[in-house]
Amino acid sequence: MIVSIIILLFFIVQSFLDQSNRFFFSKSGVRLVMLLVGFILLQILRIYCQLDFPDIPEYKKLFIDAKSFIDIIGGNVGFNYFISETTLEVESGYRVFMSLFKSFSQNYSLYLFLVSIIELTTFCFFCKKMKISVFCALPVYISLTYITFQIGMFRQALACCVFFLAILNLHRKWIYLGLITIGFFFHRSMAFCVLLIWADRFISPKYLTYAFIVSLAIYLLKIELINDLWGHFFLEDSNRVNFYLNVERENNYLGIGFWERVISFVVMTYCYNKLIMKQNRSEYVVYNLPDSTLSGPINNVSMKEASCKMNKKTLNNVSYNTMTVLYNLGVSVILLQMYFFSSPTITSRLRYYIVIFPMIFIVEYIRQNINNYKKRLFFMLPVYGYLLLYLYTQASYLMRD
Repeated sequence: MIVSIIILLFFIVQSFLDQSNRFFFSKSGVRLVMLLVGFILLQILRIYCQLDFPDIPEYKKLFIDAKSFIDIIGGNVGFNYFISETTLEVESGYRVFMSLFKSFSQNYSLYLFLVSIIELTTFCFFCKKMKISVFCALPVYISLTYITFQIGMFRQALACCVFFLAILNLHRKWIYLGLITIGFFFHRSMAFCVLLIWADRFISPKYLTYAFIVSLAIYLLKIELINDLWGHFFLEDSNRVNFYLNVERENNYLGIGFWERVISFVVMTYCYNKLIMKQNRSEYVVYNLPDSTLSGPINNVSMKEASCKMNKKTLNNVSYNTMTVLYNLGVSVILLQMYFFSSPTITSRLRYYIVIFPMIFIVEYIRQNINNYKKRLFFMLPVYGYLLLYLYTQASYLMRD
């Protein structure tokens, strides 16, 4: 545990340095060196954690038993090898991935290294395309996603990489659905990501707040919504989803997780409303004061005559805005856990794909909208304190005593 905390602290310090001296860190050479150092540390962390990750022995056995793509073609095995006989077997896409790798190497350690490269490269590529600060996002990613499941749950980790690419194509729905389909062949839980197809659209926070209030009622009254709905469509427990639905799992209804979701939703919605008002203020100045000369900053402009409702042009601008996507995905992880608390498939499996987005939204809001470094540091400290606490409580079972 100490090793993981030290490495996470390195990335937190790196994030602070990036924000305190943006000119220095904006140099490509400096950024490259820092990213390489971080990558080496993450490989040390990966090796350290994988010694105790419970799924690693099963994946190693699966890797040893896998046939190379060349042997399948030349040995008359046939492509039926990639088709799972039951719904509980390994997905076809992951089988193909292992077989392709074993056509070049039988080294399992090299295989783990390759998977790690794919995970980290995909996330950095995602941040670059979304214009998210990699240095600010990496501590969130490492604490909430990388150590928690990507280090050892390879099928869903690769599916998560495909999901990151799918998010970049949310405005092109068919491409998004196509990538979700590809991810499904790595892990079946990817099918639930279809529910997130709306995440690039502006939804008034007012309506999402109503949905959150309803979810609180369902959660507090312990209404097992998903079990009741599922029972109307499927009579027999014959598939993977029903298997998870029937797992008896204790719910800590009013524990830390509950208050974490409530606080996260309130903070995110407050910040998002501030962004909307800022957008409205800009629209008001541009379209209603074309001939005026401002003697002060734009924040001082009176908003009495400005509409608080988003006009059509503003909606179009916001629809593909990074913060809108981050907010919608962040709210989704909260609402899904509140509505479907009795379904481990949704609350655990789907959660892995989007658990990072509430914190990334908050971190990006602080980075982009608070110019004073001391204030930014003040607001960042609770976030990174939360990440350290999360790592300690959620990933401690991965570490040696």
